[in-house]
Amino acid sequence: MVEWSSFWFNRGHAFTISKVEFAAAYHRLRGANVLLPFGFHCTGMPIKASAGKIQREIEQFGNPPCFPSIKNDSKPELADDGNTSEKKYKGKKSKTVSKSGSETYQWQIMRNFALSDAEISTFQNPATWLMFFPPLAIEDLKAFGLGADWRRSFITTDINPFYDSFVRWQMNKLKESGKIVKDLRYTIYSPLDGQPCADHDRASGEGVIPDEYIIIKMEVVTPFPAKFESLDGKKVYLAAAIRPKAMYCPTNAWVLPDGRYGDFEINESEVFILTERAARNLAYQRLSRVPETPTCLMELTGHDLIGLPLRSPLTSDEIICGAMDSVLTSKGTGIKLTCDSPDEAKILIRRSEMLERGEAVVYFEPEEKVISRSGDECVVALTDQWYITYGEPGWKEDAKDCLKKMKIYSEKTTYDKTRNTDFDNALDRIEKWACSRSFGLGTRIPWDEEFLVESLSDSTIYMAYYTVCHLLQNGDIFGADTCSVKPDHLTDDVWDYIFLEGPEPKSSHISLSLLRKMKKEFEYWYPMDLRVSGKDLIQNHLTFCIYNHTAIFPERHWPRGYRCNGHIMLNNQKMSKSTGNFKTLKEAIEEFSADATRFSLADAGDGMDDANFVSKTANDAILWLTKEKEWMEEILADKSSNYRGGPPCTFADRVFANKINYAIRMTEKNYNEYKFREALKTGFHELQTARNDYISLCRTSGMNSELLWRFMDIQTRLIAPICPHYAEYAWRKLLKKEGFIIKAGWPEAENHDLILEVAYKYLKNSISNFRKLIGKQVSGSKKGGVDKANTKSKPTTGLIYVKEEYEGWKKECVNILFDKFDSENRTFAPNEEILKALEQSLAICQVDNLNGTKRHCMPFIKFKKDQASKLGAAALDQKLPFGEIDVLQENLEFIKRELGLEHVEILSVTDPNAVIKAGSYASILYQTAPSPGVDLALGFNSLSQFSAGRNSKVAVQAGVNKKMSGQITVKTSSSEHLALALTAVIPSLISAYKKLWPGDAEKYSAYKAVSTMFGIEDYCFRFIIMFPIE
Repeated sequence: MVEWSSFWFNRGHAFTISKVEFAAAYHRLRGANVLLPFGFHCTGMPIKASAGKIQREIEQFGNPPCFPSIKNDSKPELADDGNTSEKKYKGKKSKTVSKSGSETYQWQIMRNFALSDAEISTFQNPATWLMFFPPLAIEDLKAFGLGADWRRSFITTDINPFYDSFVRWQMNKLKESGKIVKDLRYTIYSPLDGQPCADHDRASGEGVIPDEYIIIKMEVVTPFPAKFESLDGKKVYLAAAIRPKAMYCPTNAWVLPDGRYGDFEINESEVFILTERAARNLAYQRLSRVPETPTCLMELTGHDLIGLPLRSPLTSDEIICGAMDSVLTSKGTGIKLTCDSPDEAKILIRRSEMLERGEAVVYFEPEEKVISRSGDECVVALTDQWYITYGEPGWKEDAKDCLKKMKIYSEKTTYDKTRNTDFDNALDRIEKWACSRSFGLGTRIPWDEEFLVESLSDSTIYMAYYTVCHLLQNGDIFGADTCSVKPDHLTDDVWDYIFLEGPEPKSSHISLSLLRKMKKEFEYWYPMDLRVSGKDLIQNHLTFCIYNHTAIFPERHWPRGYRCNGHIMLNNQKMSKSTGNFKTLKEAIEEFSADATRFSLADAGDGMDDANFVSKTANDAILWLTKEKEWMEEILADKSSNYRGGPPCTFADRVFANKINYAIRMTEKNYNEYKFREALKTGFHELQTARNDYISLCRTSGMNSELLWRFMDIQTRLIAPICPHYAEYAWRKLLKKEGFIIKAGWPEAENHDLILEVAYKYLKNSISNFRKLIGKQVSGSKKGGVDKANTKSKPTTGLIYVKEEYEGWKKECVNILFDKFDSENRTFAPNEEILKALEQSLAICQVDNLNGTKRHCMPFIKFKKDQASKLGAAALDQKLPFGEIDVLQENLEFIKRELGLEHVEILSVTDPNAVIKAGSYASILYQTAPSPGVDLALGFNSLSQFSAGRNSKVAVQAGVNKKMSGQITVKTSSSEHLALALTAVIPSLISAYKKLWPGDAEKYSAYKAVSTMFGIEDYCFRFIIMFPIE
């Protein structure tokens, strides 16, 4: 990985760096030998342009400069949004202005980095930048915890003679294979720099390419109007630009009335009327009397052109120039030509004919505005220079073959047959690439040293150089140490031997043992397994890397994987120096610590969308890690008998151990896919939740000490790639482990028990449902209503009714799903087939309200299908894949504590004796029947007044009246429910009596109860049972 080295690294750099750092740390933890090198790419314009600004400022304002006093309109303003914890800034500078520095002096920027005027003056020399910033960057990256092999670090450009030799070899190999040619090509060009402006030379407009037009020479008919009399004797043309596929018979020519135009000399005899911007582009395309300098004979406005008679080479009819407010002077020549419906075949013929006769000219301009790092607006120039022939059919096929075999760890970039990925688009779009420059830093082209290799061409196979760099440079990033090997000893034959299995160099000054050692290093480490870069490099750098590897190396050394990420925002706002919403990596480490910074970078995002570094997350990370450290210290220091010994054995133990196993496996999966936010979620957040749940489950029975030790071990390992400093401390200082945690190995995990996981979710959901049900019984339903006094009584006893087998329509649904399930592939028949079978089954069963039942069936069917996809055929049994009563019974104390009850019983609704225990609540069992996974809880207090199911088929009301007499009222709506009422009444009476006077056993059989039946009408039975309380 190579980073630009001008100024300190910011969090944007750190975000990309963190991805490869986390990946390397993870694979080291797994026991792999990992090479993570780090170099500094200094080639191109950025440093040269910045040094030039310092020099110009000294020439203009002195040394140290005395700048004129100007109003700073770009001062950041603090936005008041009511949020005092995070400062949000808004500024007026664009990205272009910020990069180019056209509103801020370079000297002032350097002062912001606490450099003295004397130090800043030395930065006129580009070499000072190279010597000053990379060592500082290494210090910051070491503080960050980057596990790089710093022996292999280097800088690019010819300042480093070893890397310079490597790039020369690369360029020679491309030229030998015919991949570099010299040609006239249209390219984006910086007039100020005097050379093509590639993507990395731009302050804005990365990825912009030349856009083609055809200028139709619409001759102004003589005699000229008075305004144009000075042009007598010249051919004057209204230069109308149209797309190549649109040229046919023009019907009208239009100008912007208030637009600014001019008469520009194309040669000694021809004048074009067009915008100054278009004339500037033409001047660099050899269409100006003075090369690269547009000469304007007369300034005009659109009003001067309206009504001009024109003669078009496309038609014999005279055309009059008209006015149109929608004409854009920022596109084409600022003159719009409308044509009739084109015929593509005729267009191609007509275009060729017109260009041959000189009736039209080819014109290019940038498809969007491009600003160079020097601050000037770029043009399209026709340049004679060296090009790499990307896009050549045979070469492109090799590149596509390479891409198909690569692993792309980013959304939206993976190769597939639809050919709509970013990489496919880049491979199809890229054509000849200008690889030579006249200005900047870099390596000279070996066969034409007038030119430099441009910055996106000298850094496409640098990964290979990492493998031998330490043997050549001896850890000196500048390549100044030449004690073992001299740079001029590195001939092309030597590089061929090391990288391409070439023959042993016959007359090399390098010892054969060292040559073999370098070759062995390369063969051991190559090919590159992973390269991490920003998504903006897909369109050039990453695609060039694929092309160059396929051109130079054998297939076994082609790259294996890319991971691309988006840019990063800071606290939901774009990072920008001009707005003040900007911090360097060093500042982040000083504010939050290295591990909290890394934690927030991991949490910022994994995909191709722009991520977000949140300061609150970094602060929270400090708190979370500190609390975890203190909790571990507390556990390890507690020598009491609060913890159970022996192997884990309880339900809580088994659930917690299962959660740990799940965390290991899912975190391993996420790390393998380089999804670090997800790894943080499964390896830290969810594991912390599982530990907290375990503490809650074990509040009365105590936690298992062996399981706690395993948790602390696993938690420390899983977080180690992201928070290595914390993990190392916990591993060695707290857990007293031998060696470094990075060598500890990835923890082993048993298979995740899905049924146990489902059982635990069932327990949690059941408790949540019980709490709601009991609360509803106490407060009353919205429809039924109860006395306000009744809501104040808190239940002390709970009866939980379980039904472990499906019945009715649910049973039919499960049977159908079982028949339509392919257990081997865990797939179902089409939904239409399932629905048809369901309709037939319900019709046979003569289900009332068929449509209503079907509406209930569909969510249930979806739920069971989802379960079956995870658990297999076990999910389609008529019972749940675990014993509901067993789970509830084993966690009875936990349930009582969670519900705040003194007594809880787990009962089966199929047991008649258990139903009797419901007493006056038996109607609820009928009204809200339990089913597998959906249990019913009844809570009551015999000293309270309560009622339930007043509007149901069986309604019960019970309580204690003012005369201290108990009264139970039972109402049924049909004779069918009479038996249920009778079985509920007497047991309820006994239950209430026992709770009131548990010592008066002799009174249990001496009830002075009077039973009165009345209102026998429409099968409505009402019983009132009175019993004395003495």
